[in-house]
Amino acid sequence: MNTPCAEQRAHQLTEALDLWVKLTGVDPGANSFTISLSGGMDSYTVSQMHKALKEALDLDPSNITAHLLLDAFSSHYFKHRSFSVEELLENPERAAAYAAKAKQFRALAQSPEIMDIGESFALAMRQAVRHYGADSEAVLKVIEDRHELAYLRRDALRSMERLRVDQFLSGKPEAEGVKPAYNGIVHQFWNINSLINAACGQPSGVTLNLVRDPDCFQSYFAFAIRNGGNLFVLSDVPVHSHPLQRYMTRRPDRDFDRRSSRNWFPYDLLNIKYDENANRLYFDADAQRGLIPLQQEADQLKPLAELAPKEIVWIVMMFDLIVERFWRQGYQAPALSYTGQMIREETPLLAMAERANLPVIGYQPLSLPALTVEEVSGDQVSEEALGDFGGSPNRWLEERYASSITDEVLNLVSRSGVDYYLPPAKDQHGRGAKNHPTAIVSANQVVSVDSRKDKQLPSWDKQGRYGLHALDGASFGTRTELEHNRAFLARHNMAKAIQRLADQEYEARKEEIEQWWRTALDRKIERIYGMATVTESWRPLDHERFPQAEISVSGWYREGMFPFVKRWSDEEWRKNRIYMSEGGVGLHQGYRQRGGTFLCHVTGAASSYRVLFQPQTATDLAYLLDCRIEDLPDVLQHWCRKTDYAGNAILNRIDPMAWALRNPWSRMSFDVALYLSVRGLKSILKRYQAPDDLLPGEPVAKEKPIVSKK
Repeated sequence: MNTPCAEQRAHQLTEALDLWVKLTGVDPGANSFTISLSGGMDSYTVSQMHKALKEALDLDPSNITAHLLLDAFSSHYFKHRSFSVEELLENPERAAAYAAKAKQFRALAQSPEIMDIGESFALAMRQAVRHYGADSEAVLKVIEDRHELAYLRRDALRSMERLRVDQFLSGKPEAEGVKPAYNGIVHQFWNINSLINAACGQPSGVTLNLVRDPDCFQSYFAFAIRNGGNLFVLSDVPVHSHPLQRYMTRRPDRDFDRRSSRNWFPYDLLNIKYDENANRLYFDADAQRGLIPLQQEADQLKPLAELAPKEIVWIVMMFDLIVERFWRQGYQAPALSYTGQMIREETPLLAMAERANLPVIGYQPLSLPALTVEEVSGDQVSEEALGDFGGSPNRWLEERYASSITDEVLNLVSRSGVDYYLPPAKDQHGRGAKNHPTAIVSANQVVSVDSRKDKQLPSWDKQGRYGLHALDGASFGTRTELEHNRAFLARHNMAKAIQRLADQEYEARKEEIEQWWRTALDRKIERIYGMATVTESWRPLDHERFPQAEISVSGWYREGMFPFVKRWSDEEWRKNRIYMSEGGVGLHQGYRQRGGTFLCHVTGAASSYRVLFQPQTATDLAYLLDCRIEDLPDVLQHWCRKTDYAGNAILNRIDPMAWALRNPWSRMSFDVALYLSVRGLKSILKRYQAPDDLLPGEPVAKEKPIVSKK
């Protein structure tokens, strides 16, 4: 229940805020603003002030932050608000009325009751920093600046809303009257498992910790909070849309810069450097040490008192807000969190809690059974785990090879400094790349190797590997989050294992398929001659059977349509720089060195024309050969010239089977170039006619605009 004094202050604040809106003349709900390029105050800046005040009222029921911010914003605004001489001369009453309102506002915003709030808060902050021995002149100067104090208070409240909360143990809180201990040292840990183990043995209270990652841009700060049998971690750990994003992002330094600027954590302890020429952040590797899998004791990085003044004030504010939520309010997370390591070792944290005599109640181990190929195949995995299925363009590859995949590749959990991969697929001569002599190869050919030793191999001995990603043992989240991430990684590793088998079959059979294609063309040469009688013929792309297919042709095309047959003179061919895809078949009677030309397939004379056939999918192959798709070789019944997933699998959670797996048979070109002389062309025009369903120049009318060119 509010006291009369509190009610009076609330009434004064409401009145002051109403006056503030009238004085600025900017509607808090406005959607369009003016922006000043001359340094003066503009409506956009004022609107951001309105937004910050509303946020402060929502975040801080005590209204301390709103009072402090209103004073800071109004002081800044009045310094930049001015009237021209012309305005004073023409409408002095308006200026006088504005000044009267400003005086009334100042009386409300800086009344003794309101100013007492700021002074009481500043006094509490001075006492707090003195407790840590951090009451240096620079720190006290920050506290005395009410405007600076307002911004830091606002930032601390924001951080309490933004930082991720994970609860690893749930139990009885400390008895009433037991005060939390505040650790005055910033500690360093090399993984989350070490941090939570150490927190079990520390006094109930709060510590600030830097958790390093082998990739320094993924390092983060975490408040470890223990209240009796309750253990929480409040952190700015990077949150990714999927567990592979951290390995795929092109500019991790930018992501780190954005994340580190959202709070006042002392990230300078990471030895960050800035390269002005490259406009990039990087880390001083010489200042770091080797990683260890599990620490017995925490590393003491730096006393709080030696941090930057604003960081000290912000951290002290955070300590108070943390105790309010996790001690006085008795916060409990909706679900317990676990680390990836707990999939392998379920009970160490509980054992550590028992040794420390923590009153843990009803702890449920993670208990995730090993995944099987059947559980992560097809549509068995939920959309919540995989995200968008990406059209499933390679479902046929999954169905073809999934039964040959072993469960081992689906259940990898990372160990520090260890990389996993499948060895390269052997070529048609049985050759493959090398492994490092110290690599461990399982019965299922999963290779685990010390990443540092593996770097000793030359690059050519590592080409063609199929990289696997293990669930990071230092990752953490709720059971559901870990289940989803584990399934996502299992699909990725399954895609890589399928890719290896598909590539291996491709290498073993590609010469057979090439020979089949040439033989099939020879058998259907009369049909090909008939198609060559038209100057140009277009076909629609078969999106019904191949929804992910994209057009890839030489020459003009438009949405959904492509030139299946196109006749070019040699001069047009060279002028338009038309090239047949590498591996395409040329139908001719040889090459004449003198004159540098191919010989006509019909007459054997020097060719003057090239008729280019550009199939895009298996549908077009069957059409060209006048057969059913089912009559094509099994590996070509799903052939598509270009079907790569086109979305952004870095930023979005997309089933890895859509983008990590590629149809190797798409590398094979089925372009056909028929070489004809003038006499040869006249001959086929006289002897043959186009198939009934091949209409010259249709369905594209010449007057319709061209969309694109390849």
